[in-house]
Order: sequence, then structure tokens, then C-alpha cells
Amino acid sequence: MPVSPSTDNLWIGKGVVTFQATGESAARDVGEVSEVEFSPSITKLDYFSSRSGVKQKAKSVIVERGGTVRLVMDEVTAENLALAIAGTITTNSAGDEIIEILATNATEGVLRITGTNEVGNQLDAEFLKVSFSPEGSVNFISDEWGNIEITGEVLVDGVSGFGTFTVRQQA
Repeated sequence: MPVSPSTDNLWIGKGVVTFQATGESAARDVGEVSEVEFSPSITKLDYFSSRSGVKQKAKSVIVERGGTVRLVMDEVTAENLALAIAGTITTNSAGDEIIEILATNATEGVLRITGTNEVGNQLDAEFLKVSFSPEGSVNFISDEWGNIEITGEVLVDGVSGFGTFTVRQQA
């Protein structure tokens, strides 16, 4: 990899997003995604010494770790919509996909992003356990391209941690 500082480290992110729900045999491509954003979060417990007139922070320890991942999916499919509204999908006799709203509490699974950008190093991400539950809104009428925005909690999978990022150097 180029050593910093180097303009070879500049990056314009692009990629393919797949989701494999727990219990499913294969991952599915969620289609066009215009934004993917990971936000790690930690909670600290601070200790302040009371030995003088003004308390002074003497120690700070991390007591919680987690995060969220936000997707803006540009393809309105039954699977993507069901993920956003905790729905289940059935197919009627005409072949239409019917989504029962709020039929589940959440959908958990593995979320992967495979970098495909041409500028800069490619960034891959694998979140081992993401829980998507209804949050936000679905806009049915607009003068802009429609999309579905969802946010999921990144959870520890109990064996391998939260997941990984891989930086692949462009040739």
C-alpha cells in the first residue's frame, strides 16, 4: 500500500451489497445502494476523583461496544421493502408479492459490502450479525428517485466478534 501522504490513498467508494438472513442458504444482492454508512459506538464509564475542590477525571473505561449500519437502497423490491418494515412475503395467484407489514420484530443476518471502485483502494466489509428492525419511513410519493433507507444494529455474533474490514490495494 502507498505510504501516507499519497494521493494514491484517495478513494471514491463504490461496491456491491449483499445480505444473508439467518436461516437462508444464500446471500442475496440487494441491488443498487447509493449510501452505506457504519457508525461505531462505545459507552464509557468515567471516574472522577473527589479529593480536591473541583472533581477531576481520573479514569475512563469502555463498558459497551456496538454500532449501526445505514443503507440507502435504490431498488424497491419486495425483499428490500420487507427488510425495512419487518414484513413477510407471500405470492398470490397472479404472481404479485404481498408483504405483511410488521409481521416480525426484526431480521438478522450477515451484511457484506464488496468494494468495486476504480479510484483508490477497495474496501470490503463483513458485518457478521446485523439486526434490521422497522425504523424511519417509506415515502410513497415523490418527484425524486425513490429509495428505501434502513438502519441496522451491528451485534457481536458470539464467536467471531462484530466483523471485519479489508482494504484491497488497487493494482
